[in-house]
Amino acid sequence: MIDETMTEAQQIAALALAGQPAQFDENKGGSWALVPPGYSVRDLQDLQRHPNRVRGDMTFTTPAALASYLDRFTEEGGAWGHDALLTVNYQKATIRAALDYSDADQARHHDHHAAYQAQIGRKFQKWRDMCGKAHTQVALAMFLESRAVDVVKPDAADVMEMVLRFEATKTVEFKQSTRLQDGARQFTYVEDTQQRGQITLPDHLIILAPVYEGLAPQPIKLWLRYRIEDAKLRLVMEVHAEDEVMRHAFERCVDAFVIRAPSGVKPVLLTVG
Repeated sequence: MIDETMTEAQQIAALALAGQPAQFDENKGGSWALVPPGYSVRDLQDLQRHPNRVRGDMTFTTPAALASYLDRFTEEGGAWGHDALLTVNYQKATIRAALDYSDADQARHHDHHAAYQAQIGRKFQKWRDMCGKAHTQVALAMFLESRAVDVVKPDAADVMEMVLRFEATKTVEFKQSTRLQDGARQFTYVEDTQQRGQITLPDHLIILAPVYEGLAPQPIKLWLRYRIEDAKLRLVMEVHAEDEVMRHAFERCVDAFVIRAPSGVKPVLLTVG
């Protein structure tokens, strides 16, 4: 028997037990039916004209793209997304939005997300790939020759002179190094003819490149570390204060996202890393 105190689900169950088919309305949200065997519950959203709620997990590569996506789900008269929770993770370089996050008055399903994932700039990535590894003179000379256009200090002429020095001394035996007052390193070497010579190399380079795609190029300092192993010169590059460089660059991405917020609306960003 059906009575008015029954919930919709109970009415459907009673109809099914009585052998009567439940009426389905494709325009009505939250429709369910009990189907044999065992009278399990099946979701009928795939038969509806529209699903009951928006689901998704989108990832964007620019702050503006994420902001534009969130614009579509901003409730009139509410805060940014109204029930959205926005989080910033500096370690992962992401801004993530849970568009159906629970508020104080109503629980939600948490199955609609969108995120901005910062992409390291291609120029900067080439230099990072060279960092932290010991390189021969020839390997570093070839790299510097190909990327000299990125270097702003020393100037292009000095970089190419350094490349030529590396190539000219690739077969010599290095004996010792001396640190000069300006931070540069002076290396003493011996050629096959037992003739001694010296070369002086800078202790750092400064390149101009965007840290993340879409940002303006910025100066980035790279230390040049040298060591002598078995009379051979080995060179290692390191990004100066890399954690700070990456964090400050991502802060610019966050600023670009906040600026894109609708007029009069500023999202609350929670830092999680």
